[in-house]
Amino acid sequence: MGDLVVMKRLIFEAQTSMVALTRAQADPVADPSLPKTLKYPAPPKCITRLQEIQSAKPPKELRLDSSGQGILAQSQQNGGISG
Repeated sequence: MGDLVVMKRLIFEAQTSMVALTRAQADPVADPSLPKTLKYPAPPKCITRLQEIQSAKPPKELRLDSSGQGILAQSQQNGGISG
C-alpha cells in the first residue's frame, strides 16, 4: 500500500513538472534562459492530411551494405543512400 502512494506522488510530481516546463517554453518572456520555445504554426502554413497522403515519394531500393550486415535504402531517383 505504501509503494502505491509513493508511485502516485511521483507521477503527480512528474506531471506537474512537465506542465510547468511546457508553459515556460510556450511563453519565452517568462523565462528567457530556455533555448527552445513552442510555436503555433498558422493553419495556412500546414498541409492537409490528404495532401500528405497523396504526395509522391521516390521509389526506394534495398541493398546490403559493404559489410553484408546491414540494409541500405537507396532512392532510385537520385541515387542517394539513406538509412
